[in-house]
Amino acid sequence: MPRVKLSPPRMSWTLLAVAAALLLLSAAALMQYHLIEQVSRADRRQHREYTERAVRNFGGEFREELASPLLLFRPLPAIPHDADLAAHLAGLASHWRESSRRPRLLSSVAYAEMRPEGFAYRVAPAAGGEFKEAAFPTSLSHFRHMLEEHVRTPGGEPHLFPNGFAFMVEGDDPVLVFPLVAAPRHPHGADERQHHSQAPEGFGSAHELKGWCFLTLDAEYLRAELLPELVERHFGRGEQSDYRVTVTAGEPPRVVYQIDPSAPSEDASTEDAGLVIFGPHVQPGRPAPPPVPPHHAPGGPQMLMRSPFPPEPEGSLPRMAGPPETNGPGAWRLSLRYKAGSLETLVTQARRRNLALSFGVLLLLAGSTLTLGLAARRARRLARQQLEFVAGVSHELRTPLTVIQSTSYNLARGTVQDPARVRKYGAVIQGEARRLIAEVERMLGFAGIQSGRAAYDFRLTDVGELIGRALEEFRPAFEEGAWTVEEDVAESLPPVMADARAVESAVKNLVENGLKYGAAGRWLKVSARAARNGKGNEVRVTVEDRGPGVEPSEAAHIFEPFYRGGAARDASAAGGAGLGLALVRRHAEAHGGRVTVARPDAGGASFTLHLPAKEGGDA
Repeated sequence: MPRVKLSPPRMSWTLLAVAAALLLLSAAALMQYHLIEQVSRADRRQHREYTERAVRNFGGEFREELASPLLLFRPLPAIPHDADLAAHLAGLASHWRESSRRPRLLSSVAYAEMRPEGFAYRVAPAAGGEFKEAAFPTSLSHFRHMLEEHVRTPGGEPHLFPNGFAFMVEGDDPVLVFPLVAAPRHPHGADERQHHSQAPEGFGSAHELKGWCFLTLDAEYLRAELLPELVERHFGRGEQSDYRVTVTAGEPPRVVYQIDPSAPSEDASTEDAGLVIFGPHVQPGRPAPPPVPPHHAPGGPQMLMRSPFPPEPEGSLPRMAGPPETNGPGAWRLSLRYKAGSLETLVTQARRRNLALSFGVLLLLAGSTLTLGLAARRARRLARQQLEFVAGVSHELRTPLTVIQSTSYNLARGTVQDPARVRKYGAVIQGEARRLIAEVERMLGFAGIQSGRAAYDFRLTDVGELIGRALEEFRPAFEEGAWTVEEDVAESLPPVMADARAVESAVKNLVENGLKYGAAGRWLKVSARAARNGKGNEVRVTVEDRGPGVEPSEAAHIFEPFYRGGAARDASAAGGAGLGLALVRRHAEAHGGRVTVARPDAGGASFTLHLPAKEGGDA
């Protein structure tokens, strides 16, 4: 027995293309996920670096603004030993009011000195006025102690000597404190160059601590003008800002400034970034810098204009939460919180949004790919059905035309002389012509419905009369094939509002379908009954045969154009283009009805045309 090699089933190229596209989309989705993860990490790092840089710049500029009076009020290298401190500081205050871009930054200027009669402390408003005796603030008592007791550092010099300064807090107001350094007393007749050659470079031990200068900053000006200006510059204005900015002072913290005054104050532990921008701080003295071109204040001594802060290390970042000692009493702390939530929440929301957008696009592509694949398969199926339609139509048209041609040829040649045979030939020609006309009308009707140009003439119609006419047209075929035809039309059927031509065509198609595919049983029954459904009365026209029937898997497709069931395809001699049942459904839907198919217990197929009855008719 020869061996037969079975070839594996060929997979459609459309399925292969769709599968390949889905695999590529899956790989793209995986790559997109990893890319979004990297973008999220980079976004988190960028947000943090930007925020930290903004906080650092804000703190640096704020401290620079607070210490800006030192550029004018702190003299370098020293003031004359016999200078009147009141006159000296009054001249500097006058120059500050005339030349400073923030004259309201200072609220008062004060100094303390030791006189023969004892300790003296005098205060004058920065806006102008005379120095007057005042009680020395208790919060600054250690400076008085250093002056009265001649307290020295381990190096033998006074504290903050010669060019140091300190930030202190008096009540709510920041205070700048720096030593008033007096020039050395030169012995009478001594050579000045010899004296300087014996002293070390810069400030020598011959310089003396004349007293202390206290520059009190206006806390209300800081709160109302400086802080809003700096916040707008570094973090944005109002609604345009991505942050909720708060400046607190003291322990427990109290709000000094808030970008949104209506927002509730929050705990510092919930901040996304923070920095102590001001607090009690000592900047110790350092050797004097190289000489620079002097600046002379009107009526005042020589000044050295330079920044009071040392440069910060390159790339240094502020501590996001300062050590406990920086948050002590009097410290001012800047706290930032993202309006959208914490930084992690902000990044997570952006990540989810990017994931949703990217995967949405990929799902759209996947859906488009599947749709294209299904459309391609449907197009191939429709192409195959159309080919079968062309073949069926060709067969349907060729058969009657061939019969008409052969019979008419015999008649024309005089081959048939017997009158009975001539009548029979004429009947054949008439039947085939009628069959040909019916097929052409079926195709034209379907084309009209598909194009939307079909027009229906709805009138009150007697369905029983239409059924009689349809059966009468097929009576010769039933008699020739020895069919058993049962007609069961109920009396007093309610009229239907219908197009008589369309309903008759639908009944004829059902009868012709039974005649074609029920030939094995040679039995047909046409019945009509009135019934009720969920919407009202209807007339049900049923055509039942004893043929092979319709499989349940084919019932959903039997009314599709060009579709032919398995039994119809097997009965190749029956022919057909697969348009009859499609036309029945279109006509039924145009009348507001429907058509159904069932499999009776006795076998075969049962098609029922449901037509809405005229309201008020007898059911």
